[in-house]
Amino acid sequence: MKLILLLIVFIFSILLGLNLSIIALNSNETKQNEAYCKNFRSGVFINECSTGHSSKFKRFNGIQVQEYGSYFLKEKNVWTADCAYRNTLLETNDPEITLYIGNSIHIRMINVTKNSYRTIEADSKDSSSSCEVKKIDEIDPSTTL
Repeated sequence: MKLILLLIVFIFSILLGLNLSIIALNSNETKQNEAYCKNFRSGVFINECSTGHSSKFKRFNGIQVQEYGSYFLKEKNVWTADCAYRNTLLETNDPEITLYIGNSIHIRMINVTKNSYRTIEADSKDSSSSCEVKKIDEIDPSTTL
């Protein structure tokens, strides 16, 4: 009986140790992601989405301008957390999107590296739709978007 009790305590201790190790690893990964996320508050980016949409955009001083084909979107960019932001559509020349002026999307950044991240729209019911954003250049501080 004592042997079974010791075995149960031993297994429980191992499982508890594994859980604490996983929590520590996740915490370190989260801290690393948060540090990398700050690298994406301004710059020039390429955006490629699982829906087939691709674009290039510039983000600086709370404004984001996205270009695709002959169209553009100008959005207000507000950071709501280290790795999350909200874009509100301010203007566009895309006739299919003009009805959405004033609407916002909430973006969460995942799989963050030094040069890229994946996006998930926090409000979207379609969790399979995501984009990969790659930073391709810094932006000149004298730039006006």
